[in-house]
Amino acid sequence: MNLKILVNGIEAIVGSENMSRIIWDLPDIEKNSLFFHELAKSESFEVRKIVSNKTALYDQTLKLLLDSASRSILSEYPMNTKLLNMINTDYIEHLFSCNDIDAIEYLIYRIDRIINDEIQEYLIDKIIRQKDPHLKAYLAKKTKNRKILRLLENDKEPDVYTLAKVSLTGNKIPNLRLMYERTRFWEYKQ
Repeated sequence: MNLKILVNGIEAIVGSENMSRIIWDLPDIEKNSLFFHELAKSESFEVRKIVSNKTALYDQTLKLLLDSASRSILSEYPMNTKLLNMINTDYIEHLFSCNDIDAIEYLIYRIDRIINDEIQEYLIDKIIRQKDPHLKAYLAKKTKNRKILRLLENDKEPDVYTLAKVSLTGNKIPNLRLMYERTRFWEYKQ
């Protein structure tokens, strides 16, 4: 993909490195939506990532970004809520099957902004069923949803249920060394 700049009839071709800089500075307005759509077809991940952060995008452009060869565009933390809400169960399955932890963490971080309740519940269910406690602990730390926290509070992994309890009560994470010393002292007295 080439980007040509025309200034007073003089044309210059810009490579992908400079193209990224130019795109970043383009106004995020409806007038540029068609231009952003064409850029979303770029083979350059960097270009697609910058486009994904724009808000003046057609639904077809968002779909194109999600379906692109590098489906983990979310792992680069776009702030586009519209893009976030085009996610479907197939996309979530893809992220878990290729173990794209960065993208899954991004979804957890933004979970309260996912408007579709079915997608949100599907994602939560998928995370809670994971054997790896990392994602469940991250969910316990990031969500404010009391229903989810109550589920995580019953998890068998100490980090998960501790973070869930801390999030539910609003307390700080307990000082484990102090807890250990108190327990040792108590055992010594008995």
